[in-house]
Amino acid sequence: MSEFLPKANRRVPALCGAKYSCSDLTDLAGFLREDKAQFKIFFGYEEMLLAALALGVNAAIGGTFTYQGHLAKKIMDLYEQGDLAGARLHQDKLKHGIDTLCKHGYCVAALKAAANKVSGLDFGDTRIPVCPLSETEAEELANEIRRLNILL
Repeated sequence: MSEFLPKANRRVPALCGAKYSCSDLTDLAGFLREDKAQFKIFFGYEEMLLAALALGVNAAIGGTFTYQGHLAKKIMDLYEQGDLAGARLHQDKLKHGIDTLCKHGYCVAALKAAANKVSGLDFGDTRIPVCPLSETEAEELANEIRRLNILL
């Protein structure tokens, strides 16, 4: 990323940022240490949001934010306030939501089923070649997420 964004910016002058979705934070840490203030970095690996905040990330985009975005916001707010214990507690809640999704494959189908069932919004079905979860599987997943008491 440290090399890519400046090079890409020469070819695409309007380039202003990127989403970083890797669990290896080494490249991200190096990039954030350098003076690249013109680029906004959105962190996309929800399970490690708190660690990324400690490195200097200040924005996030996550697949589970359709129904867990409030947890990510709370993690970011608590971190900013210096409440690391509270931030860790909410990071753990967010991780439990992701772990629940992973039991159902943590694929587009499970993510979309969860978002459709617990967010109150209709995101539609998956598209070919991805097969959606069955109605039974989707309801089971939604019930597991509801039992976590992480929804607004």
